[in-house]
Amino acid sequence: MLYCTGNSSTSSAVSLTVNIDATAPTVSITSPASGASYTTAQTVSINASASDNVGVSRVEFYDNGVQKSIVTAAPFTYAWAFTSANNGTHSWTAKAYDAAGNVTT
Repeated sequence: MLYCTGNSSTSSAVSLTVNIDATAPTVSITSPASGASYTTAQTVSINASASDNVGVSRVEFYDNGVQKSIVTAAPFTYAWAFTSANNGTHSWTAKAYDAAGNVTT
């Protein structure tokens, strides 16, 4: 025969802190300057500055909305080699991500 005596105990309280990263990184293209014009085939460095309160995990470079490169560590630079086949206006953007998935363009 098994008897239950009703004895029980409660553990000490455990304190937990939750700090979910909700701060998006900042990013800007630092060079070349907007409006720059090139008349010969060459390679131009597209440079971005990115920062975050926790850390930047990657920067993606886009030419007219088409992803051209992913850089996972500073310096955030993409070497764009172009020829006459690339004639026309190009709109470059950079997109920065942090480890929590926050993103800024």
